Amino acid sequence: MPPTNPQRRPMQRPMGAAAAAAKPKTDPKLSPQQKKKMHALFVRLNEAVDNGYASEALKKLAELEARFPSNLNVHMIAGRANAQLARHAEAIAAFKKAVDLSSNEPEIIFHYAVALHKGGEYEEALLQFERVLYLNPD
Repeated sequence: MPPTNPQRRPMQRPMGAAAAAAKPKTDPKLSPQQKKKMHALFVRLNEAVDNGYASEALKKLAELEARFPSNLNVHMIAGRANAQLARHAEAIAAFKKAVDLSSNEPEIIFHYAVALHKGGEYEEALLQFERVLYLNPD
């Protein structure tokens, strides 16, 4: 399958504390082996988004969201994929879900604020950027 847009540079994945989201926060009913498989799937989905296969990643993410609606990783990767495709409303919605799941994680709020800004919601974006600075003044 050809990349959705080979010229476009992918968004950076969350760093620091938000990188902890790379470890799946999955349903506790999953076995350790299932959790390991899910983590590997999240790694592959992140790589797909990074390499321009955002549309393909979103198809799998839709299935995962139906099974694991409160999984932070699903919403973060979906936000990144939608942002890469300039689907701003969808990116905002995905990052908003991630923010709601993580409460006060500055790096996740930052991604939400960027999506709001790119989607033209400047006042809300400014509020979220201020929230990031309040939570992480360094």
